[in-house]
Amino acid sequence: AWTFVCDDAYISFRYARNLAQHGQLVYNLAPYERVEGYTNLLWVLLLGFGDVLGLSPERLAPVLTATASLAALLLVAFIGNQLRARFGPAPGPRARLEVVDLLGPALLVSVPEFVVWASSGLETSLAVCLSLLAAWSWLDGRIELAAGAAAAAYLTRPDALVWIASFGIGWLLVVGFE
Repeated sequence: AWTFVCDDAYISFRYARNLAQHGQLVYNLAPYERVEGYTNLLWVLLLGFGDVLGLSPERLAPVLTATASLAALLLVAFIGNQLRARFGPAPGPRARLEVVDLLGPALLVSVPEFVVWASSGLETSLAVCLSLLAAWSWLDGRIELAAGAAAAAYLTRPDALVWIASFGIGWLLVVGFE
């Protein structure tokens, strides 16, 4: 009942369609002004690639946002697991997922806004997913993967770096440089 495609997503859809069908990353075809009217280059490129394959942005985007939201829930559980293993009552190597690790994802799915925006067609879910992947990779010591995920998050939505930097600064304040 909450599934919808946000009208703002249609801006990205138009850029993606013009790129896929006309090879031009423009909002309007000629005569046109070359104006960059998007801040989500990776999202537009993904939707454009899908359009080349015959998947319209209007149909592909909600699937991508839902998939990214589900992956984000899984990453929240993985992050909780890593934090529990590191700071829990018996610190040690990462253990298998336990019920307590599902508390974060359970809280997220209980927030109507998370569920609603998970099908919106906007790039936000992918940016959140990539930001969480960067945090999880950082916690796991995979710095190259963390950097790649952070770069992809930035290309999806530039303000994602604020979320990632907040995590990093918080981590450095709590744990310090190891």
